[in-house]
Amino acid sequence: FLKKGGGSGRGGGLEIPDAQVFLKEFPVPTLLFEEVYHVFYSKMVEMMQRGVGNGEEDVGCKVIQCEGEADAMVAMASALDITNRTYAVGQDSDYLVFGYLSHHGLWSLGDVHVQYLPLDSLVICEEGEGEDEAGGVVGHVITRKQVAEEFHISEDDVVEAAILAGNDYTPFMHDLKLRRSVNFFRDHCEKKNKNKRYRLIEIMDQVSELNGFQVESSDAEQQLWIEFSRDWYQFQDVSRYMENVIEECVNDKEDLDMSIKITNADGKTARN
Repeated sequence: FLKKGGGSGRGGGLEIPDAQVFLKEFPVPTLLFEEVYHVFYSKMVEMMQRGVGNGEEDVGCKVIQCEGEADAMVAMASALDITNRTYAVGQDSDYLVFGYLSHHGLWSLGDVHVQYLPLDSLVICEEGEGEDEAGGVVGHVITRKQVAEEFHISEDDVVEAAILAGNDYTPFMHDLKLRRSVNFFRDHCEKKNKNKRYRLIEIMDQVSELNGFQVESSDAEQQLWIEFSRDWYQFQDVSRYMENVIEECVNDKEDLDMSIKITNADGKTARN
């Protein structure tokens, strides 16, 4: 990771790669998850000794390693606790979007909303402070229901608005050219505003006027990511999308092998 032209001073000739490079190139340390577990466990024991919780049975934690992003699993763990005592603690607005479909059978069990607890809302209170004066960590819990009620839309509409606002899988919503194939911008925006950069609150207002709206794109690849986002947010099975990605990777490798064979045969550089 050397910078072109080098440099002077401490570390002047080095370029530090981003975190993703380290995650891809270096294996996960064997004891990483054991260390995470013991950090959490020791904190829980400390809280119990201070009188927080109901005793030994409250002390414990489980560390899970996910194959991909952990967001959906964290959100689902919070949703499935109908006592609403399991929180998705983080700094990611996606936790305000995750949730089961409005007609899902799990709603018959009770409140299965994801309980999102933003990190920047957490405050450490000393003993004698806070509402119960017991001390500890307090914060503000937000749910998708609250967001929907605030903007006068359905919870399913919150999902559509999040897709339009652009997430990790629909970044093309920020590209003024690519989004022309998306029905929201193509069919439901005034001509003079088609190239406007919409704020989230403006998207929410627009979606509220379109009863039962679903985002669609005439571009096949974009449509795939839109459908993936919708299913991912609603805890649906997304394995079929993974199969598509694997198939594309295999096809890309076959194309690369063919290119190499052509190069070797002709002695020239082949370009696809």
